[in-house]
Amino acid sequence: MNLFRLFYKWSQSHPARAAVLAGWYQQGCTTLGAIIAIPFILKLLGRSDAGLWFSLQGLLTILGLADFGFSSAVIRQAAYSLRFDSTKPAAGGQDLIETRPGWAGISELYASSRVLFWGVTGVAGLLMILLYEAVLPFTKLIEVRSLHTALVWYAVGGSILLNLQTALSRSFLDGIGYMFLGRFISGTYALVWNIASVAALLVAPDLFSMAMAVLGVSVVQFAAMHLALSRLAGREIDFTVPASKLLVRSLWKVSLPFGVVNSAVYLVGAIQIPLLGSILGPIAVAPYYLAARISQTLGTAVQQITVTQLPHFTQQLAAGECEAAKNRMARTIRIGFTLYLLASIFLYFVSPSLVRLWVGPGQYVGKTVLILLTANMLIAGLAAIPSHFVLAAGSNPFALSMVIQGLLTVIGTVLLCPRIGVLGVPLSALLAGTCTNYWYNPLKAWQLWTRIETELPTDVAAIVIEKDG
Repeated sequence: MNLFRLFYKWSQSHPARAAVLAGWYQQGCTTLGAIIAIPFILKLLGRSDAGLWFSLQGLLTILGLADFGFSSAVIRQAAYSLRFDSTKPAAGGQDLIETRPGWAGISELYASSRVLFWGVTGVAGLLMILLYEAVLPFTKLIEVRSLHTALVWYAVGGSILLNLQTALSRSFLDGIGYMFLGRFISGTYALVWNIASVAALLVAPDLFSMAMAVLGVSVVQFAAMHLALSRLAGREIDFTVPASKLLVRSLWKVSLPFGVVNSAVYLVGAIQIPLLGSILGPIAVAPYYLAARISQTLGTAVQQITVTQLPHFTQQLAAGECEAAKNRMARTIRIGFTLYLLASIFLYFVSPSLVRLWVGPGQYVGKTVLILLTANMLIAGLAAIPSHFVLAAGSNPFALSMVIQGLLTVIGTVLLCPRIGVLGVPLSALLAGTCTNYWYNPLKAWQLWTRIETELPTDVAAIVIEKDG
């Protein structure tokens, strides 16, 4: 207990470093959970049902798009409102809303955000019903619907609806400097739901038992995240403040581009697995799922270091600390580029041997598919890191380019997979990205870099660089 208190006290003084450590913990839990669960899933369910489980999970992640960028907008706005000082010049972009400064602004922001999150949860519930009743019957995933498949679908979908509500508390924890705690809870959730899935399979090797285990753990995560926010910020946030209609409209307006980007990101990445299963059948999913999961895990591990810097970057802009913000941006990009290169080397040269030891031979993609997947992960990562700072600075110029990239990816997958099989998935993603954001993102980041100081009066040049890195 004393050790935990020491770490908590240190985390409050070094929020960015603590967030990185918590991010690694989160990633470690996610990876360990997958290492434990996937062999059991493949062995106890068989390759076809396992492919169905992976595909359903991928398809249901579309419900998360109902968030429509509100989480990202709230994190950025909470960080800005907390440090905003109306008596000093700030360097934020046009999408940052000038609320009341400090905790008064945070309280009003929370009340207004709560209205939005209840709305998006309702939209996601309707979308869940629509997908099952009107979309799945036309795919190869579930050719015959039954009470059993409906229960599996709605149990997993229910867990995602709960995660949408959980995102409200997590967003405020991230924005006000407790990102390390939100990531600790999320990481523990990822580990526990994988362990709970295995336990459920051992008791009853069936998709429904797994779905109910996931739903139960999601309830616990929702309660834990809300309790953490109410305990840590309850003295500062006034939860009785009513929502502001003007702030609700403003949040919707600035979240719209985020939502477009998030929807397009789904088309670029998350839709690959269910789309592959819909075109080639569930049995083709598992090998590519393993490669994509490892790629995603490596990319997320790098982002644990990079995205944890964004709220502090926004806070520095809000306080007019331009030189400190530029130093943070440059340092993070250098580190991120190096780590993505190392991750790509690991994915191509090391992951095949690990998969053979993990789930056995013949369960992984071939070298041609893997090299395209590796190249796409590397280039996409190098383009993504600078773009995160553009978003954190209060502007979002990526909506149209991401939509084009997403549509090109889906169209390419639909056209190429029937002709060249699984190879069509990474090839489509690589070609679509090369035509759009793999050059556009760095361009917009460079424009931000050259603009930060010029937007401020010269008397703001006296900067105090924060110690926390």
